[in-house]
Amino acid sequence: MKIIGILLFVFAGCASGTEPVPVAAPAIRAPADACWSTSGVCVVTVAFNVLADGSVSNVSIKESSRDRACDLAVKHGVAKWRYAPRASPIKIVKQVQGYTCPAH
Repeated sequence: MKIIGILLFVFAGCASGTEPVPVAAPAIRAPADACWSTSGVCVVTVAFNVLADGSVSNVSIKESSRDRACDLAVKHGVAKWRYAPRASPIKIVKQVQGYTCPAH
């Protein structure tokens, strides 16, 4: 019985009321010209839906990094994330680190 409870927690993602964790979250890559004029970490707050099949939809920027290339890279990257299938869709608002540009 304990093993089943643990497996349900891992696959349900929200069994304890916490935010689900993606099972696949490809790295967000900087566009080729993104780091020419800036340095530092790209951080964006996004909102998105996790559908019952685990796919992500309706990704939107809630708080911009004030760098369009960063915002778009994060938005497109999060759209590729996948979660474990779930009983019903859920909306998530999350701060996401996109990429780091080295100091010049």
